Amino acid sequence: MIKGDQKALLAVRGMTKSFAGVRALDGVDLEILPGEVHCVLGQNGAG
Repeated sequence: MIKGDQKALLAVRGMTKSFAGVRALDGVDLEILPGEVHCVLGQNGAG
């Protein structure tokens, strides 16, 4: 979703990822706008 007149610096639609046949991501959408900070952490706290 674009807020006001800001355009996304990064936009991902429908991302999927599998490891050894196990689907870890399925249809993920992500949009990062200017000034936003995002982090992805694993179960053990690793990013």
